[in-house]
Amino acid sequence: MPRKVKLALQGGGAKITSILAAMEAVEKLEENGEIEVTEIAGTSAGAIIAVLYAGRFLKGKKKQYTLEAIRT
Repeated sequence: MPRKVKLALQGGGAKITSILAAMEAVEKLEENGEIEVTEIAGTSAGAIIAVLYAGRFLKGKKKQYTLEAIRT
């Protein structure tokens, strides 16, 4: 049974790379069934990533397009 987790992501445009790296780790833990993200929130850049994650825009090909859009 996966552990239920609530995430709070910090803001800061310069930190967006770190936030994305953390979300990749969270995604792997979810895929392995170790955790289940039940709630997610954030401020500024963290809020953008939270919305994208909740909408599953950080998976598969959508992830590549999303990251390209963020970096430009």
